[in-house]
Amino acid sequence: MNDLAIRVRDVSKAYRVWHSPAARLKSITLHGFKHLAPLFSDRCAEAQASLFHDFYALRGINLEIRPGEAVGIIGRNGSGKSTLLQIIAGTLAPTAGSVEVNGRVAALLELGSGFNPEFTGRENVFLNAAILGLGEDEIHERFNAILAFADIGEFIDQPVKTYSSGMVVRLAFAVVAHIDPSVLIIDEALAVGDVVFQAKCYRRFREIRERGATVVLVTHDTSAVIQVCDRALVLDRGQLVAMGGPKAMADEYRRRCAADTTLLIQDPRGVSDVDRSEVFSSWMPREVGTQEYGDGKATIEHFSISNHGEQPTSKLTSGRSVVLRVRVNFDAPCAQPILAFALRDLVGNDLCGSNTWYEDTPIGSVGAGQVIEVEFDFVLGLRAGVCCLCLACTELGGNGLVVHHRLYDVAVLEIRADKKFTGIWDPRPNVNIKRLAISPIEASKI
Repeated sequence: MNDLAIRVRDVSKAYRVWHSPAARLKSITLHGFKHLAPLFSDRCAEAQASLFHDFYALRGINLEIRPGEAVGIIGRNGSGKSTLLQIIAGTLAPTAGSVEVNGRVAALLELGSGFNPEFTGRENVFLNAAILGLGEDEIHERFNAILAFADIGEFIDQPVKTYSSGMVVRLAFAVVAHIDPSVLIIDEALAVGDVVFQAKCYRRFREIRERGATVVLVTHDTSAVIQVCDRALVLDRGQLVAMGGPKAMADEYRRRCAADTTLLIQDPRGVSDVDRSEVFSSWMPREVGTQEYGDGKATIEHFSISNHGEQPTSKLTSGRSVVLRVRVNFDAPCAQPILAFALRDLVGNDLCGSNTWYEDTPIGSVGAGQVIEVEFDFVLGLRAGVCCLCLACTELGGNGLVVHHRLYDVAVLEIRADKKFTGIWDPRPNVNIKRLAISPIEASKI
């Protein structure tokens, strides 16, 4: 374990689910009778077993995390993410298996966990920091830094029960981020913070990691996992189903989310009666590693991207007009389909993108067998580098966004830039300079 921060071995967690309240009471009676009449213990045990079933929140989890590594845990609701974090943090005991953790652990497992709502923020800081292992002198030394990070002002001397959810999580995170943990565990708590606070938290993540600490993060925000994590794992129904690079795991998580309500497309070609034998020399081939899913109501047949007036190419020039063409075949009627595109960097961060809904250019109702071609014409302003093209045909339904067909990393594009600029997008500003007359007073200072 000396070379590991966390080791999880064959961890399972089961919860007993009673068939009814009466079943629980009956089990207590049988348990007592079993001790009073040992001859009937086997029958009592069988009767007890029929009154409940075990629900496994986790089953057979194995995981090793190195010191200084940031690991993201993603998965749908009910997949066991929070249960695993609680077991790692030591607040929950596993049913089977073992967990070893090296060093001081700071955990923010849920909103305001460890806070007494009747105490003031100041009192809770001292209480919570003491629980996490700081001495009174250390807390006094770091109190001002904690207060500045939380940024809740005069509310620090008000009872926590009067705080908003955002204020609670600000204070809770400020405490755990200032105790110099060896292992920092965060479970979804940052979801209630505003954008400025989240940015501050991510900067703190980096500072903590630079000191060699380990970060374990549970979140539904896959972009956060991509930005701050070295590795990610996907949980599904209590099992570890995938582990690897954060971008690949984010795509796997999204694919599984869509597969829950839609049919995963294995081969979109050949699922329609439309004649698809026509070959367009102007279309571009997909990348071999393209990931796709959807419910099959629509299929993105072809795509191309090029600098305006030129042949399709994966080599584009920043600062010039770009034309993206996408052809979609509809295998079922759709009331209001939306065609979208996005350009992402190699770790999955969105660089730019749009769709027909954002641009207030509705496709309108389409019938089965119809083919629609959408063209996006825009000026590319990205800095030089490599990015990936993603495409999607979706629709807003009663239960939210429905994915008909989505393609991740359908093409890898090389961007060339003819000038330097700061950031990822060239604003290409018009610059005007005015020479103003110098006043006598200012001239005397020269």
